[in-house]
This record gives sequence, structure tokens and C-alpha cells, in this order.
Amino acid sequence: MAIEEAVPVDTGPLIAYMNRDDAEHESWVEVFDDLPLGKAFTCWPVLTEAAYLMRARLGLSDPAPLLDLILNDELAVLPVDRRDVTAVQDVFRRFHDQQVDLADAMLLALAEREDISTIFTTDRRDFRIFRRLDGTPLRLLPDDYR
Repeated sequence: MAIEEAVPVDTGPLIAYMNRDDAEHESWVEVFDDLPLGKAFTCWPVLTEAAYLMRARLGLSDPAPLLDLILNDELAVLPVDRRDVTAVQDVFRRFHDQQVDLADAMLLALAEREDISTIFTTDRRDFRIFRRLDGTPLRLLPDDYR
């Protein structure tokens, strides 16, 4: 896999990365580890969703392993400003019929801001529907890189 650009990371890969019992755990760890160092990023809504799902689905109440990804510079959390909030509102308007959640909307807005067309996600249903502002579809990692 040859990924050079920064890559937004959605909730699903973070959960699979943390869940050693997940059937896909090893393959997700491999993909995550193949990302260029310092190029994986996410946003606080994704981390909040991941921490919640780690507790609800996996019984993992300590988010420390998730936060260690940030502290070890394996995952950056991009700052958000007012323009990004406006962009998130635009995502909700553009895809109003898709029941977009805040984490996906924020990640899509940040990818657009950073001029990135690749998303690292397990959420194929939503991210196959989403389009960039210019109408081009997103590339999904790892699906579109195999």
C-alpha cells in the first residue's frame, strides 16, 4: 500500500485496533501501522465515539490505550475553528437524508479542509455515499488500496 498523504481515521478502525478479539484486528493493525508516521489524524467527535463504543461494546472503560495513540504521535487530533463548524453544518445539509452523525460530518469536513480524498474507515455504507465538494467520491482505506 502506498499512502503518502495524511489520512483521516474514523471510529471503526480505532475500535478494531483496540479490540484484540476482533477477527479483523491484525489486518487493521497492519494497515494502521503502514500509514506514514505523523500522517494519521482524527477529531474529538471520533475519539468520543470510539471511547463510548470501547466501553459499551468491549467493556473497556479505560480510554488510555486510545489516548496513547495521541501521546505517542501515532494519531493527531486536528484543531477545529468556526469555519470548520460551518463546514460541518454544510455536510449535514448536503447529506440530510443520510442521518450523518457528528463524527462522520466532522471527519468529512476536515478531510475537505485538508484537501484529502482518502478516509480510513470501516463505515463503507456512509462513506461510499459521501462526496467531496467537487463531487468526487472518497477513496476508502483499505478497500480502495488492495
